[in-house]
Amino acid sequence: MSLVASIVLNDIAPIFVLAGIGFLLARHAGARVKTLSTVSFHALSPCLVFHQLVTSRVGFSESWRVAAFCVLVTALIGIAARVSASVLHLAGTTFTSFLLVVMFSNSGNYALPVVLFAFGKDALAFASVYFVTS
Repeated sequence: MSLVASIVLNDIAPIFVLAGIGFLLARHAGARVKTLSTVSFHALSPCLVFHQLVTSRVGFSESWRVAAFCVLVTALIGIAARVSASVLHLAGTTFTSFLLVVMFSNSGNYALPVVLFAFGKDALAFASVYFVTS
C-alpha cells in the first residue's frame, strides 16, 4: 500500500468516521452537540489522560522535559502575544481574550485523538503530558 493510501486509511478516515457518527447521532437520534461535548470534556478526556499517564512507558525525566517544553512554549508565545497586543492597542477583556486564545491551544479534545490515530500510543503518552501541563 502506498504511503498516501496508508495515511488516508489509518489516520484521516477514522476521524471522518467518528465525525460521521456524531453527525448521524445528532441528525437521527436527537443527540445534542452540547451534551456530547460536555461528556467528552468532563468525562472521556480526563479518563483517557489518566489512563495514559498511569499505563504509559514514558519515564519521569521524559515527562518533565515535555512539561518544561510546554511551559517554555507557552511563555514565549505569551511574550509575543503581549507585544502584539500592545502594538494593536488592545485593552481590557479584548487583551485578556487575545492572550488566552493565542497562548493556549486546544491540545485535548481535538488533538489527543488525532495524535493517537497519526502517531500511535507512545506519542499519545507524550501528548497527554503536554495536555495536562497546558
